[in-house]
Amino acid sequence: MVLATIPFVAESATVGSNGSESAEVKSSPQKAKKSIYLIPDTAKYKITYSVAFVRDTTNFSDKKDAFVVTLVGNKCAQFIDKYELDYHLLSDSLTIANVPRDEAKRKRMKVKMLSTFSESIIMNYPEKDVNTFQSYLSGSFRRFEDAKAIQNWKIERDTKEILGYKCRKATCRFRGRDYEAWYAEELPIPYGPYQFRGLPGLILELSDTNKEYVFNIVGLERPEKVIPLRIFDGKAVEKISREDFWFLHRYYNDNAAAGLLNNSGSIKLKLTPEQEKELEKRLNRPRPYNPIEKE
Repeated sequence: MVLATIPFVAESATVGSNGSESAEVKSSPQKAKKSIYLIPDTAKYKITYSVAFVRDTTNFSDKKDAFVVTLVGNKCAQFIDKYELDYHLLSDSLTIANVPRDEAKRKRMKVKMLSTFSESIIMNYPEKDVNTFQSYLSGSFRRFEDAKAIQNWKIERDTKEILGYKCRKATCRFRGRDYEAWYAEELPIPYGPYQFRGLPGLILELSDTNKEYVFNIVGLERPEKVIPLRIFDGKAVEKISREDFWFLHRYYNDNAAAGLLNNSGSIKLKLTPEQEKELEKRLNRPRPYNPIEKE
């Protein structure tokens, strides 16, 4: 899946299957429909990264691999799990094709089960330098606005070539970790994976100095079809503070029974007090916990 080169294409062109430029594909106007999604922008660029991360810091061999995407629009950008994005795009196509409900649900869930990251982050929304962070946690979507997710980059003198691009090193400390990034000024897209942004070029590689989270670019394209930047915006969305979100994130990690018993989604457990105690005894215990944000 790793590309030998990543061609950057001007705004008036798209990347063809052979890497060459072709005429821009213009989408036909679509009639606005009432949506359960918040859609602040559409993607001009789709950037795919591989990510390897350590789940248990006491066991560095316990690594997990995944793929994530940064969608860049005119005003906003979005971080999303690759398979979560695939789930949304498949849902769109199944709806257009009028696929029977049960069949469509099976196909969607087959893709959704491949996703790793539940976080979806829209950067520069609802305003510049404010991010909207949303994640599915214990049966409902939790959302908060983050006005402090800004990196103070230090541009270093080191350079190296990545996939044919001359890249420069930049470093920062962000949310409890020290990071180094390699960005290409030839690709004037000021974004990278997760919430990382603000450099004078696209981030091709990013990792914390302990190598617990390592991102490498594997794809850059201008989508031929419309890809909305979107997050669910239905009644199940609970708006909370960043502090409360990360408290619950850790709490449900160590208290799996509470995650099931407090589930506000469509699946609810009806247990007697004795059964609840037995469930807590079996499930509640300290578990490996190594979130990308430590502070």
